[in-house]
Amino acid sequence: MKNLRIRQLKAYQAIVSTGSATAAAEMLSLTQPAVSRILASLEADLGFQLFERRGRHLVHSDKGRKFFRMIEATLTGLDALPGIVEDIRLERGSPLRISAIGPLLFSTLVPSALRQFQSVYPDLRLKVNWVDRLDIEDWIVNQNSDIGLTLMPVEHPLLDAHEFVSVNAVALLPEGHALTGKSIIGPSDFRDERLIIPNRRTRLRQLADKCMLEAKHPLPIAIETSTAIASCHLVAAGMGVGISDPFSATGIRQGRFVVRPWQPTIRMSYAAIWLKSRTLSERSATLIEILRNIAGTLRPP
Repeated sequence: MKNLRIRQLKAYQAIVSTGSATAAAEMLSLTQPAVSRILASLEADLGFQLFERRGRHLVHSDKGRKFFRMIEATLTGLDALPGIVEDIRLERGSPLRISAIGPLLFSTLVPSALRQFQSVYPDLRLKVNWVDRLDIEDWIVNQNSDIGLTLMPVEHPLLDAHEFVSVNAVALLPEGHALTGKSIIGPSDFRDERLIIPNRRTRLRQLADKCMLEAKHPLPIAIETSTAIASCHLVAAGMGVGISDPFSATGIRQGRFVVRPWQPTIRMSYAAIWLKSRTLSERSATLIEILRNIAGTLRPP
């Protein structure tokens, strides 16, 4: 494989973002034939097709999807280059780059923590990204963020992890559901219900499946979602009952569903992660402490 050029990767990124060479050309202020030639040269250098041509649209091939997944962090780094240059030119301090998984970022936890954190460091710029749990370890290893907030376990040998909270999963019930009169919900209660739960890629689902197996109450699943937050929204819409981490439940307006403890316990621990080769900065340590304090008081609606 020849050395890949930034121009090729930027054109590839634009095609992925827009779905066509024509739209990518407009984004890059190039002609459509020029973008097509750049894509062809990239595919020739790689030795495989990145896209399948379907009419005017380009759809990722299987190898193309795998390639994009592997270099997505690199592409994000290229996008950050102009900001890095500007920081150096204006002699500005570097921002604190934070990545977080959805249940933390889209709940009230991380926004509340960042608001308090900013009162301690009012002049510090922040860069906050949502990153999938399956990708966040590589994201930190590739130095696209200074600190990550994720669900344990953390398995990458180059990372340090500091747990800041451990919580139990909860049951979700639509407002007015017959089960809201119970103080604790378990597998037998959901036997005849329409269960809404995240898919098997998520840690919550893996732990829930183990719980059901041990309780000898396998449950028919009505709706699978990509995230617990999506499950919360569907339960709030009255489409069924659900199981969620408690943080995702705080991201939905109060009064739209009822939360109850789930038994047997499904325990989930959350941690901050960073590179072992880098000393944890004072500001990152402060953020972790704020997260711990807020998480200890946070309760789902």
